[in-house]
Amino acid sequence: RDSLLSRADHDELDSSRPGSVLARATRRRRQSSHDLHRSVTPHAPSPTASLLRTRARGLKGKIQRIGRRNQVMELKTKADTTSSSLSCMAKPSVEKNKKLTRTIEELRFTKLDLKNTLGKMQKALERNSAKDNRYSCTEELKELRTRYKELDEECETCASYLKEREEQCRLLKEAKAAL
Repeated sequence: RDSLLSRADHDELDSSRPGSVLARATRRRRQSSHDLHRSVTPHAPSPTASLLRTRARGLKGKIQRIGRRNQVMELKTKADTTSSSLSCMAKPSVEKNKKLTRTIEELRFTKLDLKNTLGKMQKALERNSAKDNRYSCTEELKELRTRYKELDEECETCASYLKEREEQCRLLKEAKAAL
């Protein structure tokens, strides 16, 4: 404040000089830009962070839908295998195995896509978000990572189930050929 007062006193002395008009205008511009920077809140929500948060929610929903679909398929498969006998199950199980193989491939592609998207989101978060936004997005990112791991485990479970089913089919074919 003292420096501002002394500058104001200095300005009054310089007002008689013709060059002081230019200096005063420059000082006003500098002060107004300083006031502008001070008026901007440092924690204003970034539109990029909002977009990333929206995309993260969409991906989270997609992961949940895929997980539910996978669970439904597993439950249907288990219900079908318990209700039918082994001899009648050879042909339908081959079809189920084909469907499971396609589903596993789809899940792998989806998982890879989600992994790439998560990486891009993390990089964008590091570049574009303020501290408050970064914390909430980081939490969402952690949740997506845990869901990604769960999805990976589900893929492995489906793959092991498919291998077991193929082994059962092979044994049935051998038994049928032996008869």
